[in-house]
Amino acid sequence: MKKLPKPTLRFLSSATSVGLKILFCALLLINCNKNNQPDLKINLKNLESEGIRTDYTSYLHLSYESSRSQFIRLANGQGLEVASYPQHFQPDGDFTTDVCLIGESNAEKMLVVSSGIHGLEGFSGSALQSFVLDNLYHYIKFLPADIAILFIHALNPSGMHDGTRVDRNRIEPNRNFLKDFTNLPKNPIYEAHQDFFRQTWNDVLTPVKTLLLYSSLSEEEKSGLFIGQYSDPMGIEYGGSEKSQTYIVFEQIVGDYCTSAKFILYFDLHTGLAEAGQVNVFHSYPAENSEEIKLLKFIFPYRLEGLTQSTLSTQTVNGDNIVWFENTLEKGSNCKVTTATIELGIKNETLSGLDLLKESLLTRELSNTNDDKHRSELEKQLEELRNEMMREYNLDYNTYPAFMDGFIRNALGCLQYLER
Repeated sequence: MKKLPKPTLRFLSSATSVGLKILFCALLLINCNKNNQPDLKINLKNLESEGIRTDYTSYLHLSYESSRSQFIRLANGQGLEVASYPQHFQPDGDFTTDVCLIGESNAEKMLVVSSGIHGLEGFSGSALQSFVLDNLYHYIKFLPADIAILFIHALNPSGMHDGTRVDRNRIEPNRNFLKDFTNLPKNPIYEAHQDFFRQTWNDVLTPVKTLLLYSSLSEEEKSGLFIGQYSDPMGIEYGGSEKSQTYIVFEQIVGDYCTSAKFILYFDLHTGLAEAGQVNVFHSYPAENSEEIKLLKFIFPYRLEGLTQSTLSTQTVNGDNIVWFENTLEKGSNCKVTTATIELGIKNETLSGLDLLKESLLTRELSNTNDDKHRSELEKQLEELRNEMMREYNLDYNTYPAFMDGFIRNALGCLQYLER
């Protein structure tokens, strides 16, 4: 890989380093307890004054091929190599997860940012990765040699291509990262309503019945429908019975790039679980005063039309890739890992959830029909629905580059001061 120019500035004196660490700790405490966070509109103006491109539209492409081409072009334009990891699907061919390393391969500290594990959500994540690559100088000009950035583009490229959350095998990759496939998790809530998820969507009453059922469920039951199920291969949130192509490729990437680092911050970019123009951050740490939570509160201090500490929410699902990542690297090693899922907002979570159910039911119906005319009608419905879902899940908001800028700067700032 072509090496980047060495940073021109270093923290040279130990006295200065100690002073900066004290200042960093003070800022961390201030940010963790601050209620009135800066509005991102101010941040956006600051970016423009620095010469950073903030036109999100220019980075957002609702096509896997165009998004991938842009990612590779911008990385190569910065003198960086892109490694490609094919995912194999028979008889449909191959799709590719691409990886770009910024910095030294043996760096002790690493920021890892991935996109597209939920296929159709990947266009927004790709756009933000491309935004950073296009403006890379502003983020690495003072970057110490012991810190590297790893961008993983399109963890579920077949889903990104098709406009679905699942891959070509109908596996939901972010419910697939299990330790043991011989003892699959049970989901009694899903199984109790399994007949409901086998109905025909083209029944005019299906949307009404869906909303009535959903509104009748407790919050625990609602969450239970989406934590992953392993009994219905054509149903929503199916986690699979063996390693998915995403699992296999992600495992290879982690082995190739992440095993020598001592500190890793890993963030997976999603869309859906936030309101339009907002961002929510989800983690799996139970202790509010843990070091991981303190780090996350420093990295994500922005108000963002309501982004406060309260949006750092605990979320646990079966087969989550960020949990697998942390457990894999921390087990039997000296690596310290902090992870979180970043959710960019969409217009209507409920309607978008209905569309996910509709896509699942239409796909099931398509697989069961032998009538050519009906098959053609279903294929047309699915194509229109998936195109609409790609638009729903990837909104054009200029607050997102401003968020990404603050996130990247703060994450790199945290890494500079982390020590054992």
